[in-house]
Amino acid sequence: MNTFYTTYIKGQRLNELIAINVAVFVVVNVVELIGLRLTPWLAASDSLWLLLKRPWTIVTHMFTHASVGHILFNMLALFFMGQFFLQMQSVRRLTTLYLAAGLGGYLLFLLFFAIFRNGPIAHSVVGASAAVMGIVVASAVLRPLQPIHLFGIIRMELRWLALIMVCVDLFSIKDGLNSGGHVGHLGGAITGFIYARMLMGGATMPWEKWKAPWSKSKLKVTHKQGRPKSDEQFNTERKARQARMDIILDKISRSGYDSLTKDEKDFLFQQAQK
Repeated sequence: MNTFYTTYIKGQRLNELIAINVAVFVVVNVVELIGLRLTPWLAASDSLWLLLKRPWTIVTHMFTHASVGHILFNMLALFFMGQFFLQMQSVRRLTTLYLAAGLGGYLLFLLFFAIFRNGPIAHSVVGASAAVMGIVVASAVLRPLQPIHLFGIIRMELRWLALIMVCVDLFSIKDGLNSGGHVGHLGGAITGFIYARMLMGGATMPWEKWKAPWSKSKLKVTHKQGRPKSDEQFNTERKARQARMDIILDKISRSGYDSLTKDEKDFLFQQAQK
């Protein structure tokens, strides 16, 4: 039942995140082909002075990549782990985690060089690696025993994959290999762990409930000064929604997505936003 719902509808937000990363990579490389250096204006620096001059880099750095190999690895990891996260959580929570883990990685990067700065040279960071690490660790916390196949061959539980990735970053810092980048990865991992624990405790971010006015369905029913729903009413409505979802997905399996009516398509997309 959840296959179409996750891969087609909820997966659209994941595809949007990947598309933004790819579009930024293409634009940056095209602009730099004509001799204009764009990456420094998108990368986040450990210099607070540069951060004040370019505050947008707090966000742009997590959509900017240094090479083909860099973006290829990150986007593959984002695609597979993002799909897995969406099996458990909503599209808004995926976006929240991506941005929060990217920011968490940057904050730890800032702290690291504030303590261990060696000389006046400023360091910069780019890439979605911290965001991806956040998604990996959060998924492992939410479903640690989930089996996966690394490279399609090696079978292991998701918790061990997350642990291996964290250990690789820890040892890489010790060896001095791209220390700032690996510190950022750990910041993303810590953020992913905290966010997953919050979700397990029932926490919801305020913006995850917000809906844009233009996204409201014309068929939406509003209740004026109504009493809160009882548990029985809530469960009845939930069962009705689930029953309708089952009917629609069965129709898709028999006749394809294009056979749905506009009302049925609207219903699917409304459920994807919850």
